[in-house]
Amino acid sequence: FPSHDIELSTAPTISFKDDIQAIIGGNCSMNGCHGNDAQSEFSLTSYSKVMSEGDIKPGNAKASKFYKVLLINFGEEKMPPKGPLTDLQIKKVFLWIEQGAKDN
Repeated sequence: FPSHDIELSTAPTISFKDDIQAIIGGNCSMNGCHGNDAQSEFSLTSYSKVMSEGDIKPGNAKASKFYKVLLINFGEEKMPPKGPLTDLQIKKVFLWIEQGAKDN
């Protein structure tokens, strides 16, 4: 795993609504990917869908499928398929999950 281990006590609070939803909306939930259309294997359009479909383990990013799949940068498993998220975006996902993956 990359070095996303961050001192949680001094890290900024990551918001699902302001941070994570923006990352998902700009990279994951477009038509044909993880939106609400019929082509979507699974939808990431709401907090509850992200929690269930992303197999998120609050407090444990490294055991959460949603985080782990973002670290794959090659082959058919690569997400998003058009290129990786920025390191900052991945760190925000990591922090949000480590902070309890709250609907905030």
